[in-house]
Amino acid sequence: MFTSSQLAIINYLLVYQPTSRKRLAKTFSLSTAAVTNIVNQLMEKGLIYELKELDLGKVGRKETLIDVVEDAYFAIGLDIENHQIHYSLTSLKGNIIDTRTFDEVDEAIEHIRDLSIRKKNLLGITIMLRGYKNEFSYFHSDKKIKSKLETLELPFLIINNVSALAIMNRFYNYDDENFLLIKYGPGIGSSIMVNGGLVGQKSDAHSEIGQMILDPDRNKRLETCIQYESINPNVNDETIISYLKKTPDKYDYLINCLGVSIVNSNVLLSLDKVVIAGVLFTDDEVFEALIQKIKTISNTLSENNIVRIDDYSEKIRKIGSIVTIYAYFNGMM
Repeated sequence: MFTSSQLAIINYLLVYQPTSRKRLAKTFSLSTAAVTNIVNQLMEKGLIYELKELDLGKVGRKETLIDVVEDAYFAIGLDIENHQIHYSLTSLKGNIIDTRTFDEVDEAIEHIRDLSIRKKNLLGITIMLRGYKNEFSYFHSDKKIKSKLETLELPFLIINNVSALAIMNRFYNYDDENFLLIKYGPGIGSSIMVNGGLVGQKSDAHSEIGQMILDPDRNKRLETCIQYESINPNVNDETIISYLKKTPDKYDYLINCLGVSIVNSNVLLSLDKVVIAGVLFTDDEVFEALIQKIKTISNTLSENNIVRIDDYSEKIRKIGSIVTIYAYFNGMM
């Protein structure tokens, strides 16, 4: 549907939004004439529009900004947990139009079916699943959901929720091409992105970092040492954070396990960044404790190369929809 040059410009605009043709030409090493041709094609498709003229401060010198048409398309995300299905609908710029929670997948599917009748400009659906150890560990799996999705005449992508976080980070940080993302809560998961592409995308795969062995004598893995997954729906991120802060020994143990595992992973992968995600690390005190632990055990991983998704609580509400936008314009669905 789109050429590689068109896709490059669309993806750039999705991140940086109002941009001049001159900047696009410089960014992609294209002639102004080539950019103008691509922009005209995308304007004909109704994807971008001319916004306003930018005064450069010189007599007679102005540039016209272009931007994505926000309501050209809409994107859907389903974040499937063991007990609930979180639904999001966003505009092409990732602004939330609607969020709601369903108890059953069938309810969510029927809602999307009704929506697709009313809205013809839906990009597709991303379904995020938690990793599971076997077919019976969770109520929902990709095999059980795929047949339901196929009844909808919409493109769809089924993906592990941590891989989805990596895509979201890439969506909001255009220049981040090589990084390790680690998400903590309620289990531990990771995703690797190299040259802008995910390394391994199976929705049911064990996380790389979660399988790291911390104690070979007792066959203790990071995942089993620090996970707090529970069938009790009342055990959530906030509950665990409160509990950890009241139990310093367990808090220190958690930070130590994560710090050692992150350093070891970085030694092997040597990527540009380590991205930390999860409600726990939106807390400045906790994140700083992790940074200090890493600094005490490593002189190779710079503090500047460890970042966090500090607005995690807000972005997690629309993560599936963001992945849909990224996946659609990068040929993943």
